[in-house]
Amino acid sequence: MARVVGTPAVGRKRGYLALAAAAGVGLFGWTIASVGARELASQLHALAPIVAFILALAAARFWLQAAGWRLAMPPAQRPTWRELFGAVVAGEAAGYFAWGAVSREPMKALLVGHRLPERAALGAAVVERFYYSLAATALIVAGIALAAVRYHFVGWFLVGTVVTIAVALVAKRCGRRFSTYATHDRSTALALVGLALAQEATNLVEAYLVLAWVGAAPTIASVVVLEGVSRLLNSAGQFIPGKLGVTEAATTALAQSLSLGGPQGLSLALARRARSLVWGAGGIGLLAVRAASRPAAVLPPQERMAA
Repeated sequence: MARVVGTPAVGRKRGYLALAAAAGVGLFGWTIASVGARELASQLHALAPIVAFILALAAARFWLQAAGWRLAMPPAQRPTWRELFGAVVAGEAAGYFAWGAVSREPMKALLVGHRLPERAALGAAVVERFYYSLAATALIVAGIALAAVRYHFVGWFLVGTVVTIAVALVAKRCGRRFSTYATHDRSTALALVGLALAQEATNLVEAYLVLAWVGAAPTIASVVVLEGVSRLLNSAGQFIPGKLGVTEAATTALAQSLSLGGPQGLSLALARRARSLVWGAGGIGLLAVRAASRPAAVLPPQERMAA
């Protein structure tokens, strides 16, 4: 009987996933208990009138991401807007429910592989995400800077800035492996930066709206600090599916420290989780439809995987 190769490794990965998920669930439960279920339920009920707007902001982010991805592709091989938007939604769902970028970008490339080589689609997706990482890095640095001024810890600001810039440089070096024509065209690069900044702007608008709606009285500065610093804290949950518990704990603690209110911060985190679950369900549905239809590939397999 043939021995199954790699079974111990698969078992270890499943064990790590189970431990990460258990840690996330525990942190999630502790955060809710510390805030109070009754207070939280009241605020979530108050959010009902703006749920549609939160979902619409997410749709805008997906469209901006699709636009950046399209710009990074060769003009003659660009898929339709509908195909790109669907691939982005499905890819984000795969990343949310599984292993983040490890599953997100390859899934997006796979879904448009009938239009252009999958490696080219993956390279364009990585380029778009690289420019988004630049915008996120700028937000993190701005958040740390404002927090340093507010809490008088300039030394920590310098340390945080150095670490953030180092991570960005490593990402840049890795992104060079997926160089496309977009990385050599200045006007395209500037457009990608603009689209990435617009995505971050929708995140800031979302946070401000939700916090204001639940009575937190946020300022632009406090929202920038909340969004920027939470990005760093959330990095600890990269390998927890959906960053369950990590996002809630980080947002709650930061909102409390910024005098926005812990319950209000948790309401923001849960509103975003609900938004992600709704769009994630749509993305999984798109994957199921695509798997059932199995459209014939326009390109031969050799060309699809060509460099």
